[in-house]
Amino acid sequence: MDVDKAIKERHCVRKFKIEKKPNYREIISAVESASKAPLAGNIYCIKYILVQDKAKISALAIAAQQDFIEQVDYVIVVCCDKKELVRSYYKRGEIYSKQGAGAAIENLFLKLTELGLSTCWVGAFSDETVKNFKNP
Repeated sequence: MDVDKAIKERHCVRKFKIEKKPNYREIISAVESASKAPLAGNIYCIKYILVQDKAKISALAIAAQQDFIEQVDYVIVVCCDKKELVRSYYKRGEIYSKQGAGAAIENLFLKLTELGLSTCWVGAFSDETVKNFKNP
């Protein structure tokens, strides 16, 4: 698939057709594509947490107050440790961390679209619940 096609086909899905579990290797290849996103000062601050445990996915769905999340086999949590960016760029480091995370997520989504997988960006959730998330 070319980039233009992936861009045109990418959209948020909240009703998933789970015919079979996506291949784990495809998910990892998408995360590798995400890691190629441009980052300020080439300071790598993005972390990816691949969640596949159904109880943990259910807890994340509750934290986001979005039931559709419970339908999926994988959740990829994208985090940014902005300390190094803030140390290097002061207040602008905060902005750069968000820009880098957004670029990484878009790379991730485009690769998943190319692989024929559906995605949904979930940005509304209880920060404290997710930050303090432990095994349910």
